[in-house]
Amino acid sequence: MNATNPSVEKTGFRYGVYAAIAMMIYFLILKLFGLDKNDTVRFLAMIFIVVAATMGIYYFSKHKTKGMFYLNGLGIGFLVGLVGSVLYGIFLFLYSYFIDQNFMADLRLMDFFGSNLSPLMIFGANSLLGIMVGTFTGYITMMYFDRSRTEAKDF
Repeated sequence: MNATNPSVEKTGFRYGVYAAIAMMIYFLILKLFGLDKNDTVRFLAMIFIVVAATMGIYYFSKHKTKGMFYLNGLGIGFLVGLVGSVLYGIFLFLYSYFIDQNFMADLRLMDFFGSNLSPLMIFGANSLLGIMVGTFTGYITMMYFDRSRTEAKDF
């Protein structure tokens, strides 16, 4: 990655992979301690998308030569959420389909999805949630990092 002028796509993909790895490790730690059946604790994995999107926007703003604009930050937040949640969703799909079918049986007993829960539904729900969290994080974080008003001569 070019240190003086990074791209939105490479930054979003890079930090999305970081978020996915952190969420996978978090899930395995939850599984180790037996907390994987708790919805609230499992959904806290989305904090890693928030942290990764903020770190990606911060990295981009520090290394961009011509300033940071709002859409760049929104793009980074969206891509971090997309890449991170899709990779994490693939991990959960493979885990629940091939490794531990008891995890799927335990989720079916909860009222969150119902009895016709499939590994594909877990993938889709996690991906959608991650994309929303990443996009909102980019939107909120850019309220601090946006410098387009000071660089524009119209304002």
